[in-house]
Amino acid sequence: MAFPNVIRRCFSKSASLSQLVKTPIALYGIAGAYTEALYSAAAKSDTTTLVGNDLTVFGSLLDNQTVHDFMTDPFTHSKTKLEILKDAAGGDMIDTSVNFFALMAENNRLDMLAEVCEMFDRLLSAERGEVPISITTAEELSEEQRSDVTEAVAKFLTEGQVAILDEKVDASILGGMIVGIGDKFTDMKYIDMSTQSKLNMYLDLIKQPL
Repeated sequence: MAFPNVIRRCFSKSASLSQLVKTPIALYGIAGAYTEALYSAAAKSDTTTLVGNDLTVFGSLLDNQTVHDFMTDPFTHSKTKLEILKDAAGGDMIDTSVNFFALMAENNRLDMLAEVCEMFDRLLSAERGEVPISITTAEELSEEQRSDVTEAVAKFLTEGQVAILDEKVDASILGGMIVGIGDKFTDMKYIDMSTQSKLNMYLDLIKQPL
């Protein structure tokens, strides 16, 4: 059965699903298509937060290796996996989530649930205007340095966007910092101001023939 037809049938309570609600960031691949369909259904029924909560619950379950192996086992029938999901949720799971999991089960795609959870969470983050910023330094930032970095990074953002800092310490860069703006779901920008990168540049120059 064609994917769009399955979407319309499984999400029949949502209005006009022939036109999907535009996601705040683009997603790709099969898991991306399922996530966009779920986001559209949730947006039209004003349940994005509730669906996000359902996915968070199951996302945490999938962190358990035994559960993860069970859900991705190709020899376990999808209907069995769906029943396990329903039992785990009890009566708390909303219809949009139930219908979506049924869709994935029917199409033998429950092994993609972890990807969908991650993608949907990223959509909600983008909805809030959050932009992931990774900061790698040789030593932990002081409060003053963190404030300066936040102010500098803000110049790369548009109105309504807010930086979400992810700080990492890597002594191998020797000094300075490496800034990453965005993530794997968006256009990633790197600004390498590390001492190690400067040393590499100087070494390359030294190696050039006179």
